[in-house]
Amino acid sequence: MNEDSRKIDRLEQQIARLEQSIQSLDNRISRLESAAPERTGSLATPTAQMEIAGSAEEKLPKMTTLNLEQRIGEYWFGQLGIVILIIGLIFFITYTFAEFPPLWQAIVGYGITAGIYGISRVKTDRFKLLANLLLPGSLFLLYFVTLRMHFFREFPIIGNKTLALSLLIVVLGVQCFVAVRHRSQFLAAIPVLLGYTTALLSDTHHFALITILATSVVAALFLSIYHWQVLGIGSIFLSYLGFLLYLLNNPLLGKQIQILPEHDWILVYLLAALVVFALVSFRPRVNEYLNTTARILLTTVNSSGFYLVGFLVTFQFFRSQLDLWNFIFFGILFTIAIANWTIRKSKYSTSFYASFGYIALTVGILTATEVPDLYLWLAWQSALVIGTAIWFRSGIIVWANLGIYTLVFAIYLLTGNYSWLVNFNFVLVALLSERVLAFSRNRFLTFPGIFRHIYLVTGYPLLVFGLSLVLPTPYVSIGWLAASVVYFGGGYVLDIPSYRIMGIGGFLLTVARIFLIDLASLELIYRVFSFLLVGLGLLVVGFLYARRR
Repeated sequence: MNEDSRKIDRLEQQIARLEQSIQSLDNRISRLESAAPERTGSLATPTAQMEIAGSAEEKLPKMTTLNLEQRIGEYWFGQLGIVILIIGLIFFITYTFAEFPPLWQAIVGYGITAGIYGISRVKTDRFKLLANLLLPGSLFLLYFVTLRMHFFREFPIIGNKTLALSLLIVVLGVQCFVAVRHRSQFLAAIPVLLGYTTALLSDTHHFALITILATSVVAALFLSIYHWQVLGIGSIFLSYLGFLLYLLNNPLLGKQIQILPEHDWILVYLLAALVVFALVSFRPRVNEYLNTTARILLTTVNSSGFYLVGFLVTFQFFRSQLDLWNFIFFGILFTIAIANWTIRKSKYSTSFYASFGYIALTVGILTATEVPDLYLWLAWQSALVIGTAIWFRSGIIVWANLGIYTLVFAIYLLTGNYSWLVNFNFVLVALLSERVLAFSRNRFLTFPGIFRHIYLVTGYPLLVFGLSLVLPTPYVSIGWLAASVVYFGGGYVLDIPSYRIMGIGGFLLTVARIFLIDLASLELIYRVFSFLLVGLGLLVVGFLYARRR
């Protein structure tokens, strides 16, 4: 019995230890479940999961409303408050201390600026956003107080304008340093905008131009290094706007709008700005940090701004050499287009630089030649554009050329200065362009097929009209018939339906002329020949179509 009782005692002890182990394991599992509710939630039943999702959806609108309310109250109102505060401080510094000595006004202004900058350095997380909003305000105040040291004062604190401008440049440098340190596009926009403002406020010839160019260089560096697209594209617009305002006698200072009496070598600065912004496109992996819209705007604003301001300068100061300068502009823009294609294979940059170059070439031809010879050059320019469009693989250039060609064609018809030589050149260019486009479409270029037909349709009427100008009246119908035979024959041999259709249209036009004009005005012998030749031609056409059936 004693042996049995000891066995029972040991068994009870083992059961007790086992119960303790199970209890310990159960407590550990409970602690793990409480520490990782997400995991236990994922193991819940589908009904429980639906209940959890439903409760989350019920809370979501409230969270969104709260976030929007917080954003409006803290961020939007904070920004608006900072702007109003800075404006108020500007008036406060300007007018409240008007009775103070000028130097004390400056000291008070710098003191307020330092105080706002100090508040902006607060590191508390709760007020970090508002503190960051105060930083750009302090930068604006620093510039304004420094500007008031010389400008917009009856008795300047700093009488030397050169020294005052030098201090403003130092302030702009400090602003650039702060923007780079914070990696902030918004902060960087401040020195860029104020740089162009300083150039115009200086009202000093070469300093203004140099400052505009230097600010453009800084903006281009910001775009290239930190990929600040909005700042970069906006600075291009501001750069050429600055050049334009300078050329117009700086009307922002209340001066009368008029062209300056001297050019001040502004074309050199324009060319430098063009090159500076064009070099941005050659940065390695530019497509990775500039989206398509930014690349298009970078090119179009740069090329159009350069040409428009450059044209105004040359028209005002070098009018007798306007054709030469436009040829130079074409050479510059086309060289940049070639560089973009050969180095980067960039369709957008290449196309837009080339398109504005062709605009300059068109203006150069218009100013260098007289009617009607200028139409000869303009027509062959169109063929040149088509050739370069294939070289650059650019459908954009095809669109641009069609616009230029159509405009020149319409002007030629409306002016009334007709020439058979011009007509035939237009016909040759139209045929050549149509054939080149037909060959290159879907091989090198993508564009609507109607483009080819536009060239074809414009070419044939000019051919008919040219024959009317050069041939004696009795032979006009015969000439039209010959042209129709050439079109139809070429279309039949080369299997080009559009040419055959043009030929058939020519036959019908010739028949209409015979019945409406020749029967009433020509001698019998010419009428007989016209009817015989046209009838024979129509029979041949009918025979050929019957053979194809």
